[in-house]
This record gives sequence, C-alpha cells and structure tokens, in this order.
Amino acid sequence: MTARCTRLAAALVCTLCASGCVTGHLFDAGRRWERAVAIDRASLEGDRLLLRYTAAVTTDVGRPIGRRARQAAIDVGKVVPDAGMESIHVEALPVGRPLQGAPVRIVSRAPASGDLKPALLVHDAAAGGPVRLELVRADGQATPLYANVLTRRSTAPWVYPLVPLAFAVDAAVVPVLVFFAPAVISIGD
Repeated sequence: MTARCTRLAAALVCTLCASGCVTGHLFDAGRRWERAVAIDRASLEGDRLLLRYTAAVTTDVGRPIGRRARQAAIDVGKVVPDAGMESIHVEALPVGRPLQGAPVRIVSRAPASGDLKPALLVHDAAAGGPVRLELVRADGQATPLYANVLTRRSTAPWVYPLVPLAFAVDAAVVPVLVFFAPAVISIGD
C-alpha cells in the first residue's frame, strides 16, 4: 500500500510540476502520421488516378506503430507541373472497394516508347526525399506526383476522453493556459 501511495504521489507531483500544457502534451502523444510506403494497385478512371497503397503509421516523433491499407483518388487532370504538392487534391476512398477504371501497371523503370499502355512509374527516394510517382499515359505524356500527397495526419481516438482531465490539470497548475488552450487546440488540430 505504501509503494502504491508513493507512486501516486510521485505521479501527482510530476503532473503538477511539469512544464508546459498537459493538454498539448496529450495531443502530441496521440498524433499519428501515415506515410505511403508501397503502391499496391493503380487504375485510371478518366482523369482520376485511383491508388491502393500501404501506409506506415508512426507517432509524432517517428516511432513505428504499424501499417494500414489505404485507398485514394488523385485528379491528375488538374495537376499543374512544378506547382507544388499543395495543388494536388487527394480524395480518401473507402478501403476494400474494388478500384474502378482501367488497371495501370506499376513499374520501376520508364516504359519503352513502343509500349502504349499507361503505367505508374515509382522512383525511389533520393537522399531521404519523398518517393516520386509519375503517371505515364498511353500517349507518352507524363504527370509527376509525390507520394507525400498521400500522407495523412490524425489523432488517436483515446485522446479525446482524456481532454477534460488534462484541461482541468492545466487550469489548476497554470490558469493562463485555459485562456490560450482553445486557440492552440483549434489551430493545432
């Protein structure tokens, strides 16, 4: 019983003396990043490139948590070369549904000039940069993309039930944080 009380008291002291906002640290601990690590299937439906891919899930500090299957659609007809990744619109699709449209081969080298089938060229990352994708259409026209457009950020569901407790600790320890918390939470998440 004494050891239990000692641990509880130590946890309480650490919580009350911790610098920074508990609510912010709670959200940091629950933040998840999903980055595409493998393109499993691709198809072309009009100007939409439909992808089924595997995403590596990590914490905010890069600790691996697992992998997750994902599907997405990219409107390649609206991609402006050299406009930056912000201009590429990615629509998340429900996982498990079959990809519509014409299948697209996934290749690691540029298709031969006589090959008229569309292909998705996957370039390896150079010097730690993002994996580059390039949709080579039947007419030979290429649309460059980056796998980083498939990156998703989310917050683990277990965080939200703990927010009232963390907010109460912040209010008791550093009351001024209560004033700033809504702005930080709404902008940061």
